Amino acid sequence: MKIAIIGTGNLGLSIAKGILNSNGATTMYLTKRNISEIKDFEKYGNVTITSNNRDAVKDSDILILAVQPSHLEAILSDTKDLLNENHVVISTITGFSIAKMEAILGDEH
Repeated sequence: MKIAIIGTGNLGLSIAKGILNSNGATTMYLTKRNISEIKDFEKYGNVTITSNNRDAVKDSDILILAVQPSHLEAILSDTKDLLNENHVVISTITGFSIAKMEAILGDEH
């Protein structure tokens, strides 16, 4: 599985650790605005650290959204053109409904 965790703060890091320690991903993208805080995850070998959400979405099958609610709309709008019918989108974000996500992404996603 090719997994991207968009927003690698405390929750995103916990999810990444669990997946990586169980060998649950063939490749993983971890995104964060300040990547210096998560650089040590590159030691896993199959992890790419980036601040570019578009690259992470483009090269992944499963997206785990773990950003602050105030950032989600912009991220979805910026990456929706990269999503296809094979992507699985998982949100850990409270206060942002699935209906609102669907409204941003459109019917084709």
